[in-house]
Amino acid sequence: MGAGLVDVGPAPFLDPGSVVITGKFAFPLGAFVGRIFSVEASPVTSVRDKSFIYHLTALDNLASIAEHGLLSRSALAARGLRYVDVADGEILAGRAEHGLEAFVPFHFFTKNPFDYAVVQRRREQPYCALAVRRTHAAERAWLVVPRHPLSGETPAGLPWQDGLDAIDWAQMEPEGRDYGDQACRIACMAEALSPTAVAFDDVACIYVATAESEGRVRSLFPRKWVNVNPHMFPTDCR
Repeated sequence: MGAGLVDVGPAPFLDPGSVVITGKFAFPLGAFVGRIFSVEASPVTSVRDKSFIYHLTALDNLASIAEHGLLSRSALAARGLRYVDVADGEILAGRAEHGLEAFVPFHFFTKNPFDYAVVQRRREQPYCALAVRRTHAAERAWLVVPRHPLSGETPAGLPWQDGLDAIDWAQMEPEGRDYGDQACRIACMAEALSPTAVAFDDVACIYVATAESEGRVRSLFPRKWVNVNPHMFPTDCR
């Protein structure tokens, strides 16, 4: 069983420095200003039923993302913006052949094969995972590529719900993941694609691996929800 935060109502009398204490837990409000939360036990959520999708990027890119939004590669090139590129050049060439450079990609869980490849190439680079709510993606008619975009199957993407229905969710569950198995790797690289820039305000949470990275993010964006969770990143990620 896990512990879940439950929004139990408005709390206009609380300021940003307040702490809500419930049972054995104490939560600084931060991004939760104006609401009271309690803790209740809940089953571990399956990957299919989780709330977020994730975009891994270098921590050094956050200031630009806050100013311009999370942009596709084609939009970045058109504006001449500089950024820390975390992707593999050969894979990028393949994505360009399918027109995918015009979309902003997200994954359905972290510590996927892409995340491992990125961190292994540049372990010295601090990273963060930008979380966007799946409901936001659905409302804005994002597309879904249900398997690795370069696997040769539906590279241009499917409508949101059709794409979700086509994903092999069982392969994504932690107990079923085996990245040494090609079918599993392809399934775990399913993507959600935004056809437009993703506004920084639409990033619901920024996940980081270390307290040091948390401090950097909070110093730039003190009212953004920042979560330190090293288990969401490959081992030794900064």
